[in-house]
Amino acid sequence: MTSSSQSEPVRVVFTEGGKGGVGKTEAAVCLATWYQRQGIIPKLIDFGAEINPKGCLSSFFPDAVKLDTRESGTLDHFFGALDATDGVVLADMSAGAGAATQRWLEKSFQDLRDMNIRCTATCVTTNEPGAINAVLQSAKRLQNRVDYLVVLNEMHCPRNEFHYWHHNPDVERFIDVLHPTVIRMRSRGERFQAEVRNHAFTLEAIMRREVVPEFFRYSRNIAHARHCLRQIYAEFGTATDILLPPNAAAIEVIV
Repeated sequence: MTSSSQSEPVRVVFTEGGKGGVGKTEAAVCLATWYQRQGIIPKLIDFGAEINPKGCLSSFFPDAVKLDTRESGTLDHFFGALDATDGVVLADMSAGAGAATQRWLEKSFQDLRDMNIRCTATCVTTNEPGAINAVLQSAKRLQNRVDYLVVLNEMHCPRNEFHYWHHNPDVERFIDVLHPTVIRMRSRGERFQAEVRNHAFTLEAIMRREVVPEFFRYSRNIAHARHCLRQIYAEFGTATDILLPPNAAAIEVIV
C-alpha cells in the first residue's frame, strides 16, 4: 500500500484539546488496547515524547514512532506511517507537542482526505472551564474537516456533575453544528492512576496480572482495572463509526 495509490480506507485518530493534565494520553492508551481487541494493530505515533518522556504514549508502547514537527522529514515519516498501517493510525498530541504540531497536522487534512483517509479528533476534557474551552477552541479551528469523539473524563467529578459542559451554550452550539460523539471515562482514583503512569502499565496488563509491583498484586486493584477497562471499552464501542476504518465499521465489537 502506498501513499500515492491508497486503496484501503485508513482512519487517523489523534488526541486533541490543548490543555495538559486532562487525560489525553490515558485515553490514547486505552484506545490502543481496544483496537488490539478488535484485531487491529494501530500504528502508534507520539508527538510529545521529546518534551515529556514520562507518561507519554511511547512510555506505554515503546514501538510507538516518536515525531517532532520541528525536525526536517517529519511529514515523510508521518505519511510513511500511513503506508505501514493495516487501517488505523493513532497519534497522541500531548500538551508538550505544542501548537506548532497541531498546525502542522491541520495542514495535512486536505491531502489526507484526497487519499481516502478519515480523521477523528479525540477531545478529552474534565469539567474545568479551561479544559472545556480548549476543546471548543480546537473545534473552532478544525471545523468539519474531522469527526469528533469527546471524552468526558470523570477525574474530578462524576457523570452527573459535568455542569459546565451540560449547561454551556457554546457546547450546545458545538454539538448542534458538528455532532460529536460524546462518551465518558470513569475516574480511576489518584493513587491508582499515579501507579499506572509511574510504571507505564496498561489496564490490560494489570487485568491479566502481567505486572509485578505490590500495588497491583491486590485483587481489589486488579478488579478496579477490569471494571475501568470494561467501562471505557463499552464507550468506545458506541463510536465505531468514527474509530474504525470505514471498511471495518460492521465488524463485531469485542468488549
